[in-house]
Amino acid sequence: MLISIITPCKSNECLKNLFSLISSVNCQSSSILKRSEWIWYINGKNPEIIKKYILKHTSKTITLKFFVSENYVLPGLARNTVIQNALGKYICIQDSDDIMLLDRLEIQMNQLEKCQSEVIFSPLLYFSTENKLLMMKDKLRHKKSPLSSKNVNRLRLIFHCFPRNPSAFFKKDIFKYSEYHPNMLVSEDYWLWCNVMLNGGRICISSIPLVAYRCDDSFISRRRGINYFKCDVFVKNYFLKNLFNLPGWITYTFSC
Repeated sequence: MLISIITPCKSNECLKNLFSLISSVNCQSSSILKRSEWIWYINGKNPEIIKKYILKHTSKTITLKFFVSENYVLPGLARNTVIQNALGKYICIQDSDDIMLLDRLEIQMNQLEKCQSEVIFSPLLYFSTENKLLMMKDKLRHKKSPLSSKNVNRLRLIFHCFPRNPSAFFKKDIFKYSEYHPNMLVSEDYWLWCNVMLNGGRICISSIPLVAYRCDDSFISRRRGINYFKCDVFVKNYFLKNLFNLPGWITYTFSC
């Protein structure tokens, strides 16, 4: 198996959003889809409704697999469970309400090998509705843009926090020595990228957006910002302590 696409999904996800995502995956290279699998982790009650919808609309070219839990599972634990059972050489993270842009799978796979990295991610193209995304179609013509990438160094990881998980594409082998943090509600992905660096792995960023990220009214909120800040600081402390063998520079009175 070449690529395992990983998509956590709530059972109350808007079917319109799912249709947009599924359509975008169906448009990927058929030669790659034939050698790939798409694994869904569906959270919540009545998951069969979502499962049937996915089965009905997804191209028969790609292999579909499902994990289901009627109880809420934290995102890191859900991804870990799926990835441990994935067969692909590469892992592609794709959220259920976002859209995969044209040739994402082929471009990221080729760039990952070219820059000899363990992880690659791209900028996100933010949108609120499909109509607004169509209005930005000139930004999607990446084939006319140079497909370059550059390394993310340790200082950038510390100050910039983390690669954009909705566009992450990486070698499954990194799970031999790390995983998403299973008990954090946010920043569970930052934990993974820091451990990739601590174990000598390389992270690259692509020069072009390959994922359209859906922004709703809850995209920016005070509570969400505070949670991200606290958990980011928690991971930074862990990263710096292990990177420079420090005893720790912050004492925590909170948990993530």
